[in-house]
Amino acid sequence: MIKPDFIPSHVNWHSSTDADQLTEELSRHIFQKVFLSLLNQNRVSMAVSGGRSPVKLFEKLSLTTLDWSRIDITLVDERWVSVDTADSNEWLVRRHLLKGVAAKARFFGLKNKALTARSGQNECQSVLHNLKLPLDLVVLGMGLDGHTASLFPCCPELPKAMDSKQSLSFFAITPSRASFERMSMSYTTLMNAKHRILHIVGFEKLNALERAISLQDYLAMPIFAFLQEPLTIYWSP
Repeated sequence: MIKPDFIPSHVNWHSSTDADQLTEELSRHIFQKVFLSLLNQNRVSMAVSGGRSPVKLFEKLSLTTLDWSRIDITLVDERWVSVDTADSNEWLVRRHLLKGVAAKARFFGLKNKALTARSGQNECQSVLHNLKLPLDLVVLGMGLDGHTASLFPCCPELPKAMDSKQSLSFFAITPSRASFERMSMSYTTLMNAKHRILHIVGFEKLNALERAISLQDYLAMPIFAFLQEPLTIYWSP
């Protein structure tokens, strides 16, 4: 599929005929970005998303022959649940990515011992102290409501989390139309990454992108803010 007319010119567009092919191409793209970064610096830092879409991507990446011992991985967001449950993004990453050769990567989870995301927010700020900043690569997903990471349009914390002038790296998020409290990287932290990828599958997601651009309101559909700056989109039907 050629690049849709509504996608801004500064946004790179890659599409495949099916989700499996898209996973293969995106895996190669990430491999190349990380490999080249490792040639020029001692460590590489990346943040990944949870959910169902990246599972096959994680499986594919876990087989790549990168120098994983020099790669640091964290999450763009996390549900405030036990990391031993399938609802946890950390559980997902450990199960599908951090295995085989990729088990040598250093992983920094977001969930801590605090009972609530709000009470654990300050401790989360220290996560990025362990990584090389700015992040080298961020892989984002998107919901049909236009949220990315856990920057939901239905949460009262969104205006602050999207404020480019604030200094916090993570925000506790309480979405009214999604399960669980969340911890999410701030807009600024995500946008400071050297390379940002949006990985989406299906025409419904593509239609959601078009709605976001039509509305031009990042509080209504947060993904709109990310479309205003360089971004690489990987999409398949």
